[in-house]
Amino acid sequence: MVSIRSLNAILFLCFFTLGSLFSQTTVQVKVDFGSANSLSSGTWNNINLPRTGSLNQVIDDRGFITPFQIAVVDRFNSTNSSGTTNPDTSLGIPSTASGDSFFGNSELFNEVVEPTGAIEISNLDPLSTYDIQLFASRLASDNRETKYKVIGLEVDSALLQVANNETETADFFDVAPNSMGTIRIECSPGPSNDNSFGFFYLGALILEYEDNRPLDPSLSIISPNGGEYWQSGKRPEIRWASQDIVEVELSYTLNNGQSWQIIDTVAASNGRYEWIVPSSNSEQARVRLRSTDLSSMSEGTFAIEQDTTNCHIVVLGSSTAAGTGPSLRDSAWVWMYRDYLFQNDTRFSVSNLARGGFTTYNILPDDAIIPDSINRTIDSMRNVSRAIELEPNGVIINLPSNDAANRFPVADQLRNYEWILSDLRELDIPFWVCTPQPRERFSPEQIQIQLDLLDSTFSIFRKGAIDFWTVLANAEGTIQEGFDSGDGVHLNDAAHKIFLQRVLDVGVRDSLLRIKNFNPVSTQNILKNNWVKVYPNPSSNILNIQSNLSSVHSFSISIYNEHLDKVTGFDQKITLGKNEITSLDISYLHKGMYILIIKDKTKQLFEAKRIVKF
Repeated sequence: MVSIRSLNAILFLCFFTLGSLFSQTTVQVKVDFGSANSLSSGTWNNINLPRTGSLNQVIDDRGFITPFQIAVVDRFNSTNSSGTTNPDTSLGIPSTASGDSFFGNSELFNEVVEPTGAIEISNLDPLSTYDIQLFASRLASDNRETKYKVIGLEVDSALLQVANNETETADFFDVAPNSMGTIRIECSPGPSNDNSFGFFYLGALILEYEDNRPLDPSLSIISPNGGEYWQSGKRPEIRWASQDIVEVELSYTLNNGQSWQIIDTVAASNGRYEWIVPSSNSEQARVRLRSTDLSSMSEGTFAIEQDTTNCHIVVLGSSTAAGTGPSLRDSAWVWMYRDYLFQNDTRFSVSNLARGGFTTYNILPDDAIIPDSINRTIDSMRNVSRAIELEPNGVIINLPSNDAANRFPVADQLRNYEWILSDLRELDIPFWVCTPQPRERFSPEQIQIQLDLLDSTFSIFRKGAIDFWTVLANAEGTIQEGFDSGDGVHLNDAAHKIFLQRVLDVGVRDSLLRIKNFNPVSTQNILKNNWVKVYPNPSSNILNIQSNLSSVHSFSISIYNEHLDKVTGFDQKITLGKNEITSLDISYLHKGMYILIIKDKTKQLFEAKRIVKF
């Protein structure tokens, strides 16, 4: 039998233990509604799109990830950037949040009427209550009163004079969500609002509540995680995923963990940190993250090198390459590709010259002549001539469907490609060409143009062709279900992930790495040493190699195609003294441009020669 005293002791222990696991903590979720040019830092959440903005990962003021989601469910017109930059400090609202806001208007403004705007907070606990504080400010001489209606289990409303506001908020206490765990906040002009457009505003929100959920801390590093090549002085990002952790200490090692140097301590919720890579040389570098109880380290080592070499890729194209289609520009393939390359190897950079609506005519070289019957002009700031001025090591061309939309014949497109690519071949600049991509509402004639160009791209460019068609197109030659962005022309986030993978699959990075000279490829630096002569060039069958060096050298010779893939079966070793000549049989090569690599590893001599087989 258990005594009353013992039972009370057990109950006390149970309640004490439960209290420790589920202790009540007052926390806040803070949201800044406004321009992407004025983000609030720290543990503030930012929503920048006044018509479609949303947050699926909302953090609280401890930096912990909450289960909440916040979304614009009734769109506003746009953003206002003329609010106060001197809010009362007691509000706890930074100037980045007080200085801008979303706005709507009950009368026509910029050809738009948005008489109401609303946000919705979801995944709330239906059994809990929440305090809500709303703020907005607009420097103005008239009345900009805004009405806020909060709809949860019950409905309540409050008014806020937004004009020149620095001190006031609209406050709601003990708001219970509806049975679905949702609170809706609607905004509209207040009854005293005398602005001729009926402007109303939403600038900042603070949601306060008692949190009793058990914490589940986790921490894992994403990048660098092994195999990266980071140059001293460059600024790649250390990236990680965390949950229920306030701060992380960042440190690095150059000797595979024998010793560590602290980089910084930052809020865990940031998830990324721009690191200035130190001036060191090491192939045994790792990064470590530590919180109070958890630690995560790069799974493998990566290299840090003090070199300044660069490999520059230029993208030419139209709207797909320019970023149209995905929900965010960062989800477009060129931006993802740029980020992927730099995070893995800081020698790589990507310039994007693409512009929506472009066809093959728009990117022709400056000296090209377009027939009078073609209503197109060459864009000298975004064409192949401009790309060459940027001194690229490689060029990617992504022109998905505008030529077919204009019913330009395949023969004309291929002629334009030859004109474009001849300038790249002349300077030994490797290139890759994307196939067309599917599109809705095309006539049978236009679809056939797409299909014919698809076949031609694979046939002509071979390993230099990037497949933007397979899986993305259905049997009719239009967009496969699940990939349309909604306009029948551009493709969505899921499609752009496939585009990215297809670009990675053709191995642009690896091809460019095969030649170790990362200086911009030009005729001048290909022929800069001139310690061997290669002739005749062009040649149809025999290539003569003559050494101009004063002593005998042992050379290794290999040939690469224009995409820097080594020609199989062509690896030779020769020995030459001064003015000695050896002959190479190249009759078996297909017509085209090749790069002949001549090395003497002992003397550390290297020469790259452009040769043309006809």
